[in-house]
Amino acid sequence: MLIVAASDLHGSSVALSKVSGTARDIGADVILLAGDITVHHIYNEFILLLHKAAAHAKCPVIFTLGNHDTLQPEKYFPESIEYINGTKPLTRKSVVCLVEQSIEYKGVKFWGSPYTNTFGKWYWMRNPAEMKFEIPEDTDVAICHSPPFGYGDSVRDATRVGSEALTLAIQNTPNLELVVFGHVHENGGWRGQLGNTHLCNVSMTKDQNDFGINYEALLCAKLD
Repeated sequence: MLIVAASDLHGSSVALSKVSGTARDIGADVILLAGDITVHHIYNEFILLLHKAAAHAKCPVIFTLGNHDTLQPEKYFPESIEYINGTKPLTRKSVVCLVEQSIEYKGVKFWGSPYTNTFGKWYWMRNPAEMKFEIPEDTDVAICHSPPFGYGDSVRDATRVGSEALTLAIQNTPNLELVVFGHVHENGGWRGQLGNTHLCNVSMTKDQNDFGINYEALLCAKLD
């Protein structure tokens, strides 16, 4: 399976066009988006563009949310992905949101979570002491907004802001092949590994002061 993964588009139609165009060019099977797809005041309008991205890329979009995304994803909750490549228009079910939920597509099981450690007054946050990621044992790919602690999660002053609970969950899911995440713009494009699991920060926004696009953060990968 070929995937294209990105995060932290923050309402940039240019970034979304790059994602969908890349997916179309390489013949990707699926697009993964790891939260902060938009900003809250244009959330509903931008989410609708995901359908156009899926149609342009000729593949479905599976996404989770982030602290800049508002709280009404229910109509995109997983049931199944209905998509026949190039033979009919995409339906709503070609765009799927995972909030601590799973979906299987083409034999690959995806699980997603929007939660990050609490900071400020944003969405989809939990107290670190209460944070828990219950990744099903048979998950192949996790789509998380938060980085795992110690991996692609350092901000400008070198402070680590990832989730210790996510690091533990990855360690406890030895068959997990890939985790994509964002949230920490400064580490966009970071790649690493924890045990047998590949970890990728795919945040496409450069940093908090420069909202340009980091094209190098975009991930194209082939799953076994």
